[in-house]
Amino acid sequence: MSHSSSEACCCGTIPIESGATIIGWIQIVFGGLGVVFSLLAITSTVTINSNVVTVWPLSVVQALYALMVMLAGYAVIRGVRERKPALLIPSICLKIITIILISAGTAASTVAIIILGASWELSALAIPVLCIVIVSLGLISVFIPAWFLTVLVNCRKHLEALLENDQIGNQV
Repeated sequence: MSHSSSEACCCGTIPIESGATIIGWIQIVFGGLGVVFSLLAITSTVTINSNVVTVWPLSVVQALYALMVMLAGYAVIRGVRERKPALLIPSICLKIITIILISAGTAASTVAIIILGASWELSALAIPVLCIVIVSLGLISVFIPAWFLTVLVNCRKHLEALLENDQIGNQV
């Protein structure tokens, strides 16, 4: 069954509402895993230049972010079921933040390799290869949240159109 481009995702194979619901469940599952693994890492330490560094502040931030992802996923599912487009906004905002953070991390890592590469005594070929690998992984990492963002924005527009049509129908 084919759907119009604004009402479908996955190349027109499933309704946009189903796609958004799947994204909501993905967020709940991976957000839950993020919370669990972040809380397990709270007691971890890292040794940097013979100095032991605790990572609990980063683990707490990661756990809170993962919890927000879970809650946003729940809001997406509820928003689709109850036809409330505003409930998709938290997830849309988190996708934008995720894309920005991945892009910034990719750029910072690439610059760090270019600057620090000489002190690491790497071959002349290793630095550009590492940069290409990092940028490629960054692009792949941005693709999925960007795709999810597109589905969520289109679903929000679809739900708004349904609400608008319902209001027009009720006025007649």
